[in-house]
Amino acid sequence: MLHSKDFMPSISRLVSSSISSFAIVPFLVGGLAVGYGCHLALRTQQQLQPLVAANGRVIENQLQSHRKRIRKNESPSMSVYHPVVEFTAQNGKVVRFTDAVGTDPPDYQIGDSVTVLYHPQQSQKAQIQSWKRLWFFPTIAIAGGSIAIFAGLGALWQYQHTK
Repeated sequence: MLHSKDFMPSISRLVSSSISSFAIVPFLVGGLAVGYGCHLALRTQQQLQPLVAANGRVIENQLQSHRKRIRKNESPSMSVYHPVVEFTAQNGKVVRFTDAVGTDPPDYQIGDSVTVLYHPQQSQKAQIQSWKRLWFFPTIAIAGGSIAIFAGLGALWQYQHTK
């Protein structure tokens, strides 16, 4: 027969193990996010290796609609401005491209000078050099993962000090 005094230590062990297991979740999620952020940062760094910089000028802000279906009958769209940039490549060819990143309001005004990064053999595949366009997502992933890891540390510390 099971007595209440035998039952209480097993509940205590169960609660103790579930609290410590709960504290592991932020470590796992945070570790994955930091790892993914580091992967993005290394990939960005590798992609920058062969690129050449040139001075460019924003000649237009092209409004583009991006449709996103939420429900069957809805078709909301989000419109953002993509800067159209013109620059002269090393071979003397004038290149015009539309940057892949769009924003609302536009990040750049017509006539703004920007630094362009491009591959010498594929000058049409160019992009504007900016921290936001290159490093924003790796930074968010690493910062968010670090916050989750510290939250896990805080939960473990609190658990250890309330025993």
